Amino acid sequence: MPRYELLECVERWIDDWNNHNLPAVMELFHQEAEFISWTGQCFKGKRTIQRAWTNWFKNHGDFHFSIERLTLDELQHIVTMEWTLVWPSPEAGYENRQETRKGVDIIQFKNGLILSKKSFCQTVLLIDADAVSMHL
Repeated sequence: MPRYELLECVERWIDDWNNHNLPAVMELFHQEAEFISWTGQCFKGKRTIQRAWTNWFKNHGDFHFSIERLTLDELQHIVTMEWTLVWPSPEAGYENRQETRKGVDIIQFKNGLILSKKSFCQTVLLIDADAVSMHL
């Protein structure tokens, strides 16, 4: 995939996340996709990923992702994306306070679709500007 196609896919995908549009998010996934979450859980297959994310979208309120940095490798069809997530915190004792979480996704494409998405996240969060250790 040329750089501009990788960039267009990622920008569309983040917009779909921020619009809380799970069907649109899933359109970019390959049927045999694999997702490894920041908790270490592994989900294989587009349907399995969608089932996992259905609850996430339903239970996590108003979230917003910002892309901080993108690295595009058009030869390998890989995007490395540094992101910031702002949302109502699900952390015990901090429920619904503004949480800021930073992380990195490594996304590999095949035939214009996401084949693999690996998410990594910091273990110290900012909740209302206070540093808090994340509970997994």
